[in-house]
Amino acid sequence: MNIRTRLAVVMGALVLAAGTGGSLTAAVASPSVLGITGVSFSGTLAAPTVTVTGTGFGKAPTNGLAVSALTNCQGQNGLDFPGGKLWLVDANSGEPWTAGSRVGTNGNCVGVNIVSWSAKQVVFTFGNGYGTNGWNFNDNDPIVVSLRTSPFVTFIPGGF
Repeated sequence: MNIRTRLAVVMGALVLAAGTGGSLTAAVASPSVLGITGVSFSGTLAAPTVTVTGTGFGKAPTNGLAVSALTNCQGQNGLDFPGGKLWLVDANSGEPWTAGSRVGTNGNCVGVNIVSWSAKQVVFTFGNGYGTNGWNFNDNDPIVVSLRTSPFVTFIPGGF
């Protein structure tokens, strides 16, 4: 898939995310404004860790909802965060999937596990739904990450 097609898929994911009730704003690199300045991936494709850097992240959300409460996600772990507090979209060319978000009682069974949260850095992993049903990263997948409605678009680096 060429870069123009990938960006169209990512922009579609942003439109999809906006349609779920969250408002989207551009990331701004200013110490007094909420903004994501970078997203990095560590670990392996099978067990990734996502590190988000920026400013104004505030305190970690405390109202996470267990993904196991979703009708089709019994036995899965991790959390979804209502109101767009923390979510990720993998807008891959096969089956796009989300982590950390849901619409009503529908959603992918990929929960988010917060490892650490500070005003300038958030680190998270995924629940055990990651890696099932095609809900996993692949090299060069377009990714949208959002913290408190500040989206950031990036790609999965090859062979991270």
